[in-house]
Amino acid sequence: MEIENSPHNLKEENKDDTENKKMESEITEYIKNLGLSWDALSGKKILEIGSGMGDFGLVAKKKNIDVVSVDRFPELYKDRGGINKGIKFVKAEAEKLPFADNSFDYVVSSGAPPTLSESKEEYLAQSKELLRVLKVGGELRIFPALVRIGKWDSNDDGDERYLSDEKISEMSKNVVKEILPDAQVQKNGNQFESRPWFEEYFLIKKPLD
Repeated sequence: MEIENSPHNLKEENKDDTENKKMESEITEYIKNLGLSWDALSGKKILEIGSGMGDFGLVAKKKNIDVVSVDRFPELYKDRGGINKGIKFVKAEAEKLPFADNSFDYVVSSGAPPTLSESKEEYLAQSKELLRVLKVGGELRIFPALVRIGKWDSNDDGDERYLSDEKISEMSKNVVKEILPDAQVQKNGNQFESRPWFEEYFLIKKPLD
């Protein structure tokens, strides 16, 4: 017979509560990096690229916020319990999303495509696809304001260790501006003595017809 509120059960409940609070705190910081808040997301439809296990989608669901989580390699998370249960999850690539045009108010990406691209062409292809599924007037937000495409032109070997953080940040912005002329660099309120790209994110608004 199950005994409610036994010391063992209370210990497990407290552990779960602590873990849930920790996850919510981490995800609140995650959306802050993108210049967003839970209030801003309320009533909106959001697509997350490179969602991993879907922690953002899980916390958002508890707040009645509609998030669709997309990741290319969900099998990577099997050893950690797999994709969170109860969320909207789709296995797909950023270049080929199974959604109709004008489906989402926000598309967000943090440390995922298109930031992690092999070439400018791939960055552009992924960005175009993310913009395709955005509603008119919607926003694509990419964190951090950093690009790792090929090797920086830093020395004969392309070794970026010889570049300052400020130079890497400047070059990242120039690359994105070249690929996406309408991209804006926005501050997110973070404070870092180094790695200035963590203080900023890229914002691309889908223009009105």
